[in-house]
Amino acid sequence: MKTINILLFAFLLVFAVSCDQITGDVQEIPNIDTSSNNVVRKVLLEDFTGYTCGNCPAAHDVIKQLEKTYGELFIPVAIHAGSFAEPYPEHPYDFRTPEGNAYDEFFGNSKAGLPNGMINRKKFSNSYITRHTKWASLVSAELQNQPSLSIKLNVSYNQTTRKIDVSTNLHYLKNSSSQDYLVLLIVEDSIIQYQKDYRLGENQNILDYVHNHVLRGSINSAWGERISSNEITSGNKINFNHSFVIPQSKDWKPSNIHIVAYVYSKSLDYEVLQAESTKLIK
Repeated sequence: MKTINILLFAFLLVFAVSCDQITGDVQEIPNIDTSSNNVVRKVLLEDFTGYTCGNCPAAHDVIKQLEKTYGELFIPVAIHAGSFAEPYPEHPYDFRTPEGNAYDEFFGNSKAGLPNGMINRKKFSNSYITRHTKWASLVSAELQNQPSLSIKLNVSYNQTTRKIDVSTNLHYLKNSSSQDYLVLLIVEDSIIQYQKDYRLGENQNILDYVHNHVLRGSINSAWGERISSNEITSGNKINFNHSFVIPQSKDWKPSNIHIVAYVYSKSLDYEVLQAESTKLIK
């Protein structure tokens, strides 16, 4: 029995190095005015995950708690990347995207061991990458910051042509640089596929796991488009219109899709200034 326990400990230790076991702290809801006349700061969480990462479902539970706590102020995007997201013959479904791979390569998330994430792409302790035990406290702190701009989305979908039309209205509340970029992502909920969960022991292989907030792609490329070639001043209003046709080869369900928009600044080391999300079909 002692030998078995030693082997089991060694086995768990190996996975702990690359697929971290985590828990989340819970914060009280900050006192934020969410009335229609007030622009509020929203927080983007990019969750790097993988279906063979057995510690990732615990991180997903942290996200669920943050959603319950903050509602529409909290915008998560699940990015499946790295070795834990690679398909296998017995589980061929591929969650990976060119956009997610680009983010993972640039920020180095999967190399740091999953699960982990980025909150508004801000550096904490000189790193973009944050562990899940810190998410709640960092999200709470970010929500206290004054927003730099507002984002309003108007979205329509043609079920026959599978065409998505997005109108994005930006209203700057503070001066900003000429290095701001707008990104529009397609994110899907309720995807039923395989997931490993170490917490379940012998039953750790879940065939009907519900994957939420899954990055499906971008409407205007992984890094988006430059908002203005000139310095942006407070009060500026800038509008964009985009169209995207869902390929027939994709099994995406429009009723489960959200459009996520965010603005980041290269002059601030890719920090996200504001984010917004809306359902494709309301």
